[in-house]
Amino acid sequence: MIRASILLVLLAALAWALDREQRTGRFQKADDFFLDLLLANTRERFTAEPARLSDQVVLVRMREADHLEYSSWPPAPLDWQMVLKSLAAFEPEVVVIATPLAWPDSKAEFIPAVAEALIPFPSVVLAVEVKAGAATDPAELDWISSALPSLTRVSGDAKLLPNIGSIVAAPHETVRPQMELGLIARSADAPNSVAFAMRAGETVAPSLVLQALTRHSRAPYSQQRLVLGPGGGAHLGQGIYLPLTTGGDFIGTSAPPLSVNALDLMTGTLADALSDADKATLGKNKIIVIGIDKDGDEPTLARLQAQALTRALSLPRIRAVGVIERWIISALAALLGLLTLRHRGWKAFRLGLLIIFAALVVSFLLFQSQLIWFPPAIPATLLAASTLFAMLFGRRR
Repeated sequence: MIRASILLVLLAALAWALDREQRTGRFQKADDFFLDLLLANTRERFTAEPARLSDQVVLVRMREADHLEYSSWPPAPLDWQMVLKSLAAFEPEVVVIATPLAWPDSKAEFIPAVAEALIPFPSVVLAVEVKAGAATDPAELDWISSALPSLTRVSGDAKLLPNIGSIVAAPHETVRPQMELGLIARSADAPNSVAFAMRAGETVAPSLVLQALTRHSRAPYSQQRLVLGPGGGAHLGQGIYLPLTTGGDFIGTSAPPLSVNALDLMTGTLADALSDADKATLGKNKIIVIGIDKDGDEPTLARLQAQALTRALSLPRIRAVGVIERWIISALAALLGLLTLRHRGWKAFRLGLLIIFAALVVSFLLFQSQLIWFPPAIPATLLAASTLFAMLFGRRR
């Protein structure tokens, strides 16, 4: 009884000290390694086509077949202004402009109206189309590095990511202020795939899809993690985990996304030409992707973004236990550690290893069935400390 009381006091003090260290991020690498180990055994749940697709992503199509209905083609600033003003009535959570808003200076006097139409939306991400390959203009890379955020938590070889060779089209400088930018590029890695991040010199810049998901999850990039190489993936906010190819691409769904014809949004701010079905499709608080699209099996860049976002929000979510649950798990680890006091020396060591192994098995089974996990550093350390204490001061037989 005395030994058990002493051990509990020591474990409580150790748990308190370890919790302070964990809050500072001291065990982040160990936690990340454990989560990656859990995911390695359940990856097929994320790589398989989702059984049910999310309805939170809608593509507003500026159809190439309707080009005569627009004031000019590609759509002029006036066309974009009309679509955006009508779209504001549906209060989208994130507006993703998948076609770069690039116009010649001859249309400069109409561009401020587009910038003004973007103001009512809480979050807007504008596409910067780039081409992968060897860099041709260092000034373009410098501009991307300064205009886009940089991913800092990258595990693996960043050289596996595609390198930005040149900028194909960027939004007009009038519409850039206070807007987020994201990269789009065609990928030959797999059908329906998009580059999830790209290299601009030493900077790892986010894609349009990543920027949209970041705005949706409201998680800063400091809390996100990119794992590159075999078994790669992206850990985002709200438990979103996306499997990535070895080259850092994300494969979207092969099914066509929910869509609405942009022409039906150009009749007025009340969207009078929209059918009840289209109004239900647009709904409220959704991610709206707007861009030039064309009929056919080969997806356009705009459709690829919508398909990728649809699959990203359709995948199962990972849930980490809360603070109270973590303390309960630590308390259970301490109580299990008391069992080792029944022995001393190598018998206590073997029993301690058996308990730790059993705890790991339970963790794997819990994650496989419910995708719930907990940081292992504190409970594992408490079990190890209990085993060491029992080896020295356990009961003699």
